[in-house]
Amino acid sequence: MSSLGQKIRDLRKQRKLTQQELAAGLVTASMISQIESDRVTPSPRLLEQIAQRLGVDAAFFQEDLTQRSDLTQTYRKARLLIDMQQYQEAIPLLEALLNLHAAQFREEVLCQELAECHVQLGQYDKAEALYERVVRSAVERGNTADAVRAYYQLGHIRRHQGQPAVARMFWQRAKDLLSRHPEVAMPLALKIEVHLARAYLALKCYRHAQECFETAMRLADRYDSPVDRAAAVHGLATLWTETGPYDAATDMTQQAIQLYEQIGNLRGINQCKINLAVILRRKQLYEQAVAYLTECLQSRDFLEDPIRHGDALAERALNWFALGNAEAAAEDALRALRSEKLALDVQVSVHELLARIYQQSNAAEPALRHAKQAAAMCRAVGNSARTIELFRLVRDVYVSARDTAGATATAVAFARTVLRGAISDWIDAVGEPRPLRTLGS
Repeated sequence: MSSLGQKIRDLRKQRKLTQQELAAGLVTASMISQIESDRVTPSPRLLEQIAQRLGVDAAFFQEDLTQRSDLTQTYRKARLLIDMQQYQEAIPLLEALLNLHAAQFREEVLCQELAECHVQLGQYDKAEALYERVVRSAVERGNTADAVRAYYQLGHIRRHQGQPAVARMFWQRAKDLLSRHPEVAMPLALKIEVHLARAYLALKCYRHAQECFETAMRLADRYDSPVDRAAAVHGLATLWTETGPYDAATDMTQQAIQLYEQIGNLRGINQCKINLAVILRRKQLYEQAVAYLTECLQSRDFLEDPIRHGDALAERALNWFALGNAEAAAEDALRALRSEKLALDVQVSVHELLARIYQQSNAAEPALRHAKQAAAMCRAVGNSARTIELFRLVRDVYVSARDTAGATATAVAFARTVLRGAISDWIDAVGEPRPLRTLGS
């Protein structure tokens, strides 16, 4: 069945008129082109004038115009439901429009909005299938921008599922696509670099992470985005906190705090303060770290930020343990686990710490419980290197408890993990060791 635009185009060609001739005295030739490609719906008055020029009655197009109007109303209702966060109610309306293949709606747009509804409802498999459909359709049409946006969202879905390696893959595809089309300038490229850098950092691919953070800083200046520049500086500071040099990490963290203060990002400031404590721990200044974290934890800023409050407790626990105060370490670790929305990697570290604390005190049962919990979390998100370390911890707890059967079973599970490719995954994630450089070096 021909659409309104197709009917106008067919009649124009039958009358041997150009778009310029049809448009003369009414609208621009560009507007006629958009109408014929169903990108624009003409007003009733304009449609009547076009019909007159084409030698047909305006009623010839009435059914098409009515249908387009009805579909437009359906779309507007769906958008209203989305704005009201009634995603379940919006889905059937968007699906109906998508299945009708209505020319006035781009497939990529409908799929993206459907996917967002499914994301909000936690239906990630459906959302992922829709975003992949967007990629296929956009690439076929040469629509680079929509393909990049879809890859970006696919990365977020996998990140929310705790799969940084897969998230990195999608963000890298988005970056590669933009690099092949330099004529497409998208501010989204900046956020892709930041997320890609964080994914590389989580996978311990430090050289790639540093390159992405530095690219993000340049793009932040290009697009005049202080928010993203703060995130990039913070990320680079975190990288140097992980790997050294610690003095450069401290300076960069202080710069990030200043940037966050300028944009009023209290959570970013709090996270930077935790990073400063991590630097103190890595420099083995445990008492200073405990004193600094204690001051932070007593402040109103941290008390009103439950996520960073939990992170600070977890970090102080590590310092207490390094000072030999297992009781204080365990207390902070257990308090951290009760915190709201504690990040998965922090949970893993806390469970591992508790396992080591209980192992030292010969409490095999709680030591095993926490060690297995940490290993299960790492295994679920595909962090092979960390999983291997935690398998060894579980085995060591069994050995210290003189449980030969448990130690043997753990060794077998460890071997199976290695056979499934964990070692190769680990090597791919870590990469070859290379010295890092600081900015300007």
